[in-house]
Amino acid sequence: MVISGAADQITANISSLVYLDAWYPKDGDSIMTLSPEAYQLMHIRDSGQHGGIACSPIQAAMLHVNEKERAWVDAMSTPHPLATMTEAIQLQGNHLNVTKKIYALASA
Repeated sequence: MVISGAADQITANISSLVYLDAWYPKDGDSIMTLSPEAYQLMHIRDSGQHGGIACSPIQAAMLHVNEKERAWVDAMSTPHPLATMTEAIQLQGNHLNVTKKIYALASA
């Protein structure tokens, strides 16, 4: 979401984009609209633990953090604002003019 939004605004300054485990949104998309329903419901339910405005952080083990660092990562993680997942991105389409794009999916 972030690199598409930034590239849409400052296209002339960008020669390439690298999408690393990233969303590739269209105008009006949000993380929630691009996510499976089970993911949406999980975060909406969880937000009740944080006054309906945030979601619990993803546990380090789910992110495949090595065992030695998991406790530290979990201790440093904080709730994530729900609005960042529901707010729709506004794109003019300028980001599509960046000719070189690389898509990389990291896997465990």
